[in-house]
Amino acid sequence: MNFNSRRPRYPRTRLFLLILLFSACAATSQNKKPAASAPAPRAAPAAKPAAAPRPAARPSTPPARPSGGAPNARGGAPSGGANARGGAGVGGAGAKGGTAAGGAGARGGTGAGGANAKGGATAGGANARGGTAAGGANAKGGATAGGANARGGAAGAANAKGGASGGVNGKGGAAGAANGRGGTAAGGANAKGGAAAGKGTAARTPGTVNKPGGGRTVTTKSGNTREYGKSGKVTNVSTKSGHEAKFNSSGRVTAIHTRGGATITHGPRGERRVVGERTNARGEHYRVVNNGRGRGYVAHGYMRGGHPYMRRTYVGYGGRRYAYAYRGYNYRGVAYYGYASPYYYRPAYYGWAYNPWPAPVVYGWGWGAAPWYGYYGPYFAPAPVYPYASLWLADYIIAAHLQAAYEAAAAADANAAATSPDFAPFMKPTWGGGLEFDADAAAAKMSPEIKQMVADDIKGQIEQIKNEAANPAGDNTTEKVPAALDPKHRVFVISAPIDVTVDGDSCTLSAGDIVQRQENEPGSDNAVAVKVLSSKGDDCSAGTTPRVLVTDLQDMHNDFREKLDTGMDTLAKGGNGLPKAPDVTKAANPDGQVQPDLNADDDIKAQETDAEGAEKEVSQAQTDPPGGQ
Repeated sequence: MNFNSRRPRYPRTRLFLLILLFSACAATSQNKKPAASAPAPRAAPAAKPAAAPRPAARPSTPPARPSGGAPNARGGAPSGGANARGGAGVGGAGAKGGTAAGGAGARGGTGAGGANAKGGATAGGANARGGTAAGGANAKGGATAGGANARGGAAGAANAKGGASGGVNGKGGAAGAANGRGGTAAGGANAKGGAAAGKGTAARTPGTVNKPGGGRTVTTKSGNTREYGKSGKVTNVSTKSGHEAKFNSSGRVTAIHTRGGATITHGPRGERRVVGERTNARGEHYRVVNNGRGRGYVAHGYMRGGHPYMRRTYVGYGGRRYAYAYRGYNYRGVAYYGYASPYYYRPAYYGWAYNPWPAPVVYGWGWGAAPWYGYYGPYFAPAPVYPYASLWLADYIIAAHLQAAYEAAAAADANAAATSPDFAPFMKPTWGGGLEFDADAAAAKMSPEIKQMVADDIKGQIEQIKNEAANPAGDNTTEKVPAALDPKHRVFVISAPIDVTVDGDSCTLSAGDIVQRQENEPGSDNAVAVKVLSSKGDDCSAGTTPRVLVTDLQDMHNDFREKLDTGMDTLAKGGNGLPKAPDVTKAANPDGQVQPDLNADDDIKAQETDAEGAEKEVSQAQTDPPGGQ
């Protein structure tokens, strides 16, 4: 075959290639840009999962997952990669404008903004601003589920600001969780603005909700809430900032729990006690107890010989400071502190105080003209004679409690002495603000039999102190039964007002009331049942059995021991008909030696200022009209 004579077989192909080349050149000339313009960037690969911060309990997710953008995404539509700003399909890290699968640095893509993406429509990632579906962490504006620090996400997670269901530190979420601000549904702890069940400044929907069993809940336009019982009386008030107040059946505020964690307890005559925790510049937590007018104590922990101790610095009238030490130990996982005497007497003196005296003693207390005694006279009267020291000490300690309660009430109301009749302990306030006779309180006047129970308990404590004096260092055990649960000591004198519950109603036990512990072991609530032996008007009625925290009983015991020591000092001095005591030499107890805290005054006053602010807010919320202001 003659190959040289064959004709070409592809003339049409050559013509097609020439036309295609001509068309490409023409297109290039029409789309040519100025020299200053940068060429379109190359698409970067999608962000890796490691680049995105993950919640603690969640597995890692792919960078292009439709439900949530990567960290620092600002508005990516389905799910952009890290630093993607508007990638259309799956914007990669730093993508700023890729259209199908927006590359790194691409801007303007419509699909899934990645981290730091701005304007994506569906799932903005962390730091996303404007994402509409599920803004991630630090997302600002995500409409559905803004992640941590999301601002504006509809279901913003932690630190979300504006998310409808803002999570931890979420601001603006509808169901803002802890620290959520602005949530509209159920703001959690520290949530600011949650409408339904938000704590803190969670926004609440104004209106009235009737309870199925009776009563109602009223939420004002200002954001305060009042709970009413079946009788139509207020039982609880919650302020818009997070303070909560409890009311008893007479309409009196018995306790306020502040948003900062402090508890304000009111006695029947207006006496106020504030217990809370503060933190110093070193980050140390310590307890502050305020009894009004700059009086109270500050408790700091310290170590001595490998054992925990607590120092209480008391501030009294005129700024007088003194301090006591308390040794710490545990019981069933709870820390308790027991009073450590700063000194001990010789054994002979304790024997003299324990045994009957040679002859009964008539003692003149000199209380006749004292305002506190005129007020509490119908409730308490000293024994006519004293055959032994323990009965004298019982009157001394009970009187000291009642005097302190009267002074606390006078500090709360300067006109209390002038406005309160002598029989006020047997009176109780009515709902309208008046007074009525309280037959239960009159019947519960402290009887000689009840006072004898206190005296018998003191006798047992004197014996215990004598044993402590023989071994002041004590044992080295850190696990032991607290004195509040000691089967040998069941009777307690209330030393400060505490709020308890009886048959679902809030009531107060105030200083000078007498209770008897009914159980030797605490329940799951770390409390035990006590029986009220005697009480005053508007306090818990005699015969009721409220539950009291063991820590509160331990505080009563410690206060009792402090006053028992001062009473023993008075007995040692003698005079005014008291028999002469034997050797009253004292020896210092190293464990009980502490120096006062020089900053206690400032801490007590600062707490008092905080409490006054909380009470003012509760008072305003109590009278806030249903429609708000």
